[in-house]
Amino acid sequence: ATTEIYTTEESSAASDVYKRQANALECDLIRAKHRIESCTGQIPQFVRATYLDRDPVVNYVYQQCQLRHVGANVYSKDFAEPHPSPSEVRETLRCGPYSVANAIEKGARQLIVLFHDLNPITAEHLDDYIATIAQATHDANREPVFVKTREAALRVAMEGG
Repeated sequence: ATTEIYTTEESSAASDVYKRQANALECDLIRAKHRIESCTGQIPQFVRATYLDRDPVVNYVYQQCQLRHVGANVYSKDFAEPHPSPSEVRETLRCGPYSVANAIEKGARQLIVLFHDLNPITAEHLDDYIATIAQATHDANREPVFVKTREAALRVAMEGG
């Protein structure tokens, strides 16, 4: 077994890297919050980490910016490479590690499904995907209830999905 030993200089350099990353992320989030507020009149309260990846630095910055991370417990994989067909997205929603069934089996009471609004195929097939989610929920002996208002979505997000 080997033991890695870091000098104070190396630790300080790593700390400086983390500080620069945190400062850059914080600046990006502050700009984004102001832009969203200017467009919507609402101050954002939530954020989704890119690729759903977080670490202590990211979590700290979210806290400093007063943003709560909202993850997903169902991932449609609609933006995977190569881009999946609509039938492949529906299959992903139905079964497998990212599916509605898997999230329910793991105890999820609310589902937060990750879709990418920049994907034109997702926009075109969203009604089909929602029907697939509803059917997969029925198949798990649950009754799907879709939130339709901002207030309802906020309640789900605050409860942690």
